[in-house]
Amino acid sequence: MAPIEPDLHNSNLRPLLLFGSYFVSTFSLLYLILHRVLYQASTSLPPSQATRFRENQRQKHVRIFAGLSVISLAVACYYIFNFLTVSYRVWAHERGEALPLNLWGRGGLLGSDDPVDLQLGRWLKDTSLLMEWWEIAIERSRRFWWTQQLVLGTAAWSTFAAIEGRRRNIPYLWAFLALSMLVSLAVAQNLFFLAILLTPTPLADDDEHSPMIPRTRGSSKSSQVQNLGNMVQNAAAATESSLTRLRRRSSVVLNHYSPRKPPNWAPHPLILIFPLLTTSVLTILLPFASNTPSFPHFVTYTHLSLFLPLLLPRLTPARFGKVHPSASASKRAYVAAFRCIGIISLVLHLKQSLLALVDNEPGYYYHRHSLLYFHREAHRSRLERTRSAAGRVLGSIGDHPAIGAVGWEVLLCGLSCCIWAAVRALDAGIMLESVGRTSSSRAANAVDEMKSVLKGKAKDLVNGVGGAGAESKNVPTAATGKTRPRKKALGKRNTRSSQKVHDAEEDHDMAAYVSHASPPAGLSEGGEDVVKDDWDAAALAGGLWAIGGLGSGCAGVFGAEVAER
Repeated sequence: MAPIEPDLHNSNLRPLLLFGSYFVSTFSLLYLILHRVLYQASTSLPPSQATRFRENQRQKHVRIFAGLSVISLAVACYYIFNFLTVSYRVWAHERGEALPLNLWGRGGLLGSDDPVDLQLGRWLKDTSLLMEWWEIAIERSRRFWWTQQLVLGTAAWSTFAAIEGRRRNIPYLWAFLALSMLVSLAVAQNLFFLAILLTPTPLADDDEHSPMIPRTRGSSKSSQVQNLGNMVQNAAAATESSLTRLRRRSSVVLNHYSPRKPPNWAPHPLILIFPLLTTSVLTILLPFASNTPSFPHFVTYTHLSLFLPLLLPRLTPARFGKVHPSASASKRAYVAAFRCIGIISLVLHLKQSLLALVDNEPGYYYHRHSLLYFHREAHRSRLERTRSAAGRVLGSIGDHPAIGAVGWEVLLCGLSCCIWAAVRALDAGIMLESVGRTSSSRAANAVDEMKSVLKGKAKDLVNGVGGAGAESKNVPTAATGKTRPRKKALGKRNTRSSQKVHDAEEDHDMAAYVSHASPPAGLSEGGEDVVKDDWDAAALAGGLWAIGGLGSGCAGVFGAEVAER
């Protein structure tokens, strides 16, 4: 039998190919999102979005979330590099391998007569980086306090991305989810916020406009510019990428077996709640599966469960859902899913917080040095012990680069959600309803129905339907939409004050019609204008995040965004 070459398993070719494929996949996803989604969406904005107010507002918000995306990407790359470095150093120390003292010079990797060789092949053969990452992130209660928030926050965000992506026709939603798992949730979340800002109206389907060609916003252009634009459009149509053709073919096959749903269709709440429950159960079982042969399976199932909110509504037959009478009613049907993840996150976060505080709580007594009594003991109060335990839990973000990456992801995601709640001026009542408050759900539905009725009445009144019917004896009321008999003419015995009261009642009814005459903001083209940022909504989102974890904070913000827009 021929001997095996000693350097066969020590070759650096395999790890270099592995790292190269990882970086190529990451940059491919970033290019796909930045160019095929964000750039195409920015060039496909309708003319109604070219006003000065909307341009300034959109540019300001785009700069904010683009900056957060860059910061999140830089933080993720820093911790990933540190994690790889620490993993190799631990492996080399356990096996007695030489470690480089520096990058350049004596005892370094480069610029030395006897450079230190990195044993990357043996390191990757003996180490599973993904499993090592997860083992470190959940091995202690104070570390799992951060990891649990990240998993539940990702579950809430994947549900939100599936709903809003389908409503706005945002392509390549799978790329956002894949980027959140390969790099960072904060990066994918902020990039998706940019996609929402650049799609105030739904994008055109690929079947209608494929490939996506930028639309011209102005008509006063020179002939040279117009010719150049025609050349670019012809070149884009002639050089259609294979990715676009593959996407169209897969869309045709998918539409054949699972036809597109009608407008205002929403799946049954259980279809969206099922993936959330699956992710929650797997998250609870992760610490118990640690250091067991089944641990890789649990990690894999947890990652796959985060794709279910994107796949199930698309593959579900239309009969397992409901076509709602209006767009607002179909949006509010999704609030139940966010309420589910909000309640689950609240319960699990409180449980894990209590467990982490108990596990990291110091003893009742500690030794205090004294000149007279060297072994004198001092007593810690309950407040001191709790404060010390909370400091250990929050300070665990610096225990290891793996948990540091997880912790900073949670902090950056929470910050992004708070800023998003402010710039979108989300309603506090809907945010609370999305995390468990159900007392106002029926009232909110009744208000929506009343608004639709009043909108129709106001439209008839504004268009002058009925002519003199507005002066007839029956006048619709603003509260119920029903008719009430007009009061008879006042006689001589009526005083001037009663006449003023009667006129004031009529003015109040007419004012109510005028306030509902315009269509809701979410139904008009580009009607997502927010005059002023609402930092009270940001404070409420931060409070939900602090009490119920990142899952509750994201559920409140995303539920309000879906229901309002």
